[in-house]
Formats: sequence, C-alpha cells, structure tokens
Amino acid sequence: VAPTLHLSKWGASTVPSPTAHHASTAAPNGNAPAGPTLVELCRAYAADLRRRERSSATDVAADVERYIATSSIAAVPARDVAPEDVTALLRALIERGVGRTASRVRSLLHTAYEVALNARFNPGTSPQLIDPLLTSNPLANIRTLREYSVPRRRALSIPELRELWRLVHQQRADHDTLQLRALRLAVLLGGQRCEQLMRVRVEDVDLEGATILLLDPKGRRSSAREHRLPLFGTALAEVQWLLQHAREVRSSLLFPSARASVAVSSGTVSGLVTDFCRAMLANGTATAHFQFSDLRRTAETRLAGLGISKDVRAQLQSHGLSGVQTRH
Repeated sequence: VAPTLHLSKWGASTVPSPTAHHASTAAPNGNAPAGPTLVELCRAYAADLRRRERSSATDVAADVERYIATSSIAAVPARDVAPEDVTALLRALIERGVGRTASRVRSLLHTAYEVALNARFNPGTSPQLIDPLLTSNPLANIRTLREYSVPRRRALSIPELRELWRLVHQQRADHDTLQLRALRLAVLLGGQRCEQLMRVRVEDVDLEGATILLLDPKGRRSSAREHRLPLFGTALAEVQWLLQHAREVRSSLLFPSARASVAVSSGTVSGLVTDFCRAMLANGTATAHFQFSDLRRTAETRLAGLGISKDVRAQLQSHGLSGVQTRH
C-alpha cells in the first residue's frame, strides 16, 4: 500500500494510509451501524469526565481537539483503529519534540477505549461511549512512554519569584485582568491549582469567616475534597474585588469570563505565566523555562525554607504526605 502524506498540528509525516487497515472493516455488514469515530469516542469520553466533574475534563477536551481531531484517523470508526495507526500518531508527536504530550495522548486514548469497552455494563457511563462491536483496545500493546512523564522539578529562585511578582504587579489594580488576579491569588493562597481556583463560586467565599472553599476532585475520590483556606491581607482584598466584580456582571462565579455563566479558562492563566517566562528569559532574570505548575512547587519549596512543617504544607496545598512535598 502506498504511503500517504498528511498534515496535522504537529506537521507533516509519512504513515500508512488509514484505508489500508479499515477498507474491509468499516461496515461489518450492510445494516450494522458504523459506531462512533475515534474523535467522537474521545469527545464522548471528555464530555463524560465533564459530567462527572473531573478536574482533568478541560485538559482532556483540549487535547482531543488539538491532537485527535486533527489527525488522519479522526474520522475512522473507533472499533477499526489499528495499533499501527496510533503508533504513527504518537511517533509524529515524539519526532516533533513533544514527548510529554505524546505520553499524555497515549494515556487519553487508552483510558477512553477502556471506558468505552466497559460502558455497556456500567450504568453510570454516558451511552454515547457504547459500541457493541468494539471488542479490543488498540492501545493495549503500545507501551507506556514513561521516559517522557518524569515529574517536573523546576522551582523559581527567590530573585526569579521577586521579578515575576514585580511583573504581575506592574499594572494598576483597576486595569488588571481576571487572569492576572487569578495568578496573584493562586500564589497568595500558597500555590493553589489553577483549575480548582477557576471553579470557585461566589457562595464558596465566607467574608465573615474570612475563608475561601476550593473543591479538590483529584485522585480516586468518589466526591471532591473540601479544601478551605484562610483569607487575609492582600488575598482578602483580591477576593473582595472579585466578589464585587461578580455582582456587577451578575455571575455566580468568582472568575467569570465574558459569558458570565462560564469561568475564565485556566489555560489563559497558564498562558499568562508563559508570557512572563518569555519576558524574563529575554531580559536575563530567569535561568530556565517555567510554567504555571512550577509556581505550586515554588511555593512548596519557599514555605519549607521558612520552616513551615510538612503537615501544614500538605494541608495548605491539599495533597497527601507522599505527594510533591516529599520531593521538595
């Protein structure tokens, strides 16, 4: 079979034409339904995560659109996708130099197929994931890409953190974007996860008790863990401004987007950190690349340097004692 050159988000690559694998299996018989395509299966999986309020839902949906929907096998029935097809997709990402992304996409696809295979007998799963003729997971024999999933260890130095804080505050408060305020509040609250902060509702703030409630759905919890944090000083002032803004735009969210019923995207806040990183690399005030998740690690490291106990840090950042704080 002649190779087919196709273009996607990660550039051009040569892989076997998907029709080579699927021409004879696209319709098992004249009346059999085609079943969901690969991209439809992945979108249904992302929607199922969102319905179950999983913290990964937004990132999974973004990866589906960026890496699955743009691939040459997006429209192939999910049941007909072959391991060779997925291997080619992942190899193209690795050759592009984004191995961590390839590892993430492999995990996404593997889990989506596993959920779909079990959907017929799981009444809690979306019916959109059901395909009675789906019998195997094409990712089953594709090895994990552990070498690309090494946890990040970047923590900003004190001079780097000081420069970032200066950049974050260089605008007048009245003209700050919600993204800037979210970034500030995440740091002021001890390095909170951006996704959790974006989900905070007005009702989760108790000004009388000076607390803010975050919901932590990470891990295998059946329900999100309530993570209540104290508010004082600059953090309290930030939240008071945000509450007033939410009232003015008639939103129940602490960080409403232009559509008052939808929260600001955590990706735009992360993008802001990337912009600051580029500026700091350009002017020599940063020694290496950093991203939003590194700010959480930075807060952990600086708190440890101040003598804050491991138990207190674990409570502040809502993770177990075997988590990130044992490494920093």
